[in-house]
Amino acid sequence: MAMPPGVTGWIFAAIAIIAIGIVWMEIPETKDLTFAQIDQRFELRVCARDFRTWQGGDEERKVLNMIR
Repeated sequence: MAMPPGVTGWIFAAIAIIAIGIVWMEIPETKDLTFAQIDQRFELRVCARDFRTWQGGDEERKVLNMIR
């Protein structure tokens, strides 16, 4: 049974919107961060939405001491 005309486009649009939402939530913004800062945030498992504003602190020192 064939789909009515235009249904494929709507299916593609729905999947694309879902994919955009997932990418927006899961991929962090790394603009103006050095490779060391990016690596540090990944090691500390900082949430993707907090990558730009995260400042570190006691938690950071504990984890970095454990790694060394």
